[in-house]
Amino acid sequence: VLLLPVAFRALRPARPRGPLVEVVTAVVLLLGTLELYIRPWPAAYDSRSLVTWLMDGTHMFSAAIWLGGLTALLVAAIRVPAAPELRFQAWSSAIRRFSFLASVCVGATVLSGLWTAWIHVGSVERMFTTLYGQTLLIKLALVLGLVGIGAFHQLWLIPRVEAVRATIGREVSHGAVLLTHFRRAIAAEVGLGVAILLVVPFLSGSARNQDAQIKATDLAQHGTSGDLAMTFTPSALQPGPVDYALALSTHDATKVTVGFESILLGVPATNVAAKPADDGTYHVAGIYTPIAGPWQARVMVERPGHDVQALSFDLPVKAQAIPLPKAPAPPVLASTKLYAAVDVAVVVASIAGILLLSRWLAARQSRNAAP
Repeated sequence: VLLLPVAFRALRPARPRGPLVEVVTAVVLLLGTLELYIRPWPAAYDSRSLVTWLMDGTHMFSAAIWLGGLTALLVAAIRVPAAPELRFQAWSSAIRRFSFLASVCVGATVLSGLWTAWIHVGSVERMFTTLYGQTLLIKLALVLGLVGIGAFHQLWLIPRVEAVRATIGREVSHGAVLLTHFRRAIAAEVGLGVAILLVVPFLSGSARNQDAQIKATDLAQHGTSGDLAMTFTPSALQPGPVDYALALSTHDATKVTVGFESILLGVPATNVAAKPADDGTYHVAGIYTPIAGPWQARVMVERPGHDVQALSFDLPVKAQAIPLPKAPAPPVLASTKLYAAVDVAVVVASIAGILLLSRWLAARQSRNAAP
């Protein structure tokens, strides 16, 4: 609310900007930063909670500066008119300044994101077996696209911009071409940034918790009878309608029957023929365990040239559903600290290396372009 009127006023070239824009921008940046850090203030004051709070705030702050800066550059690139020489001089300076700032934000985002991934995911396997991990993979793919375009800026665009700056009087048309490339790249980055913001709301919960809940609610039971292996999976262990899926290790069964009984409850067996499904499994659905208590399911399989093969499975039916557990917090071990130190060193070295390589390429391009 504070920033938008001032921003629109600043985009009007006929009116002098004055100190109002800087003051309001500083106030808005301060308020936004406080909101990012105060709202998720940790309930506990142990070291893990404080570090997680700091990393979460840093992740959002650096991403906001990165994506918000890209959006501002795109708006300015469309709105700000100027003579070709002045436009290129202004934009070359803006590109260099923002590229350095964006590189710092990328490093902060990556490092804080690694901490968050360790807290909420913890293993590569959970990236593929949980909804949280799969959503995170989509986000990471989009972020890699942003980083790739940023590397294009640093290693291709900025060195050529510096070379054109040295010959701006003779290469105005070349500068205009570079600005066209810049606007297209910025537009692509903003599009990826919007896609990331659309994905982020789906990153709810934790892959660790989801993995623990998947394992807790996995009701599959396994058994063997001779050369026959079977997986028996009820959809629930509560009274009421339940679907029972049977996966057999053989495909030559001519008849599969399931008998439901409870000896302790005094309920005699009810035999039901299982129906084959298109995926090769067999299913029985219905109310065959109407009350809570210890039930048994006896599966009988008829095959050509074999005696009837039978397997029994226990069905501990309860009145209430199994409570969903939460995974314990990952312990901070010596190896954890070592991995963290290595992550920081690799990210800082990578960002610094790209910046130094960009400067070297820029100096080389400028020397080649000098008269």
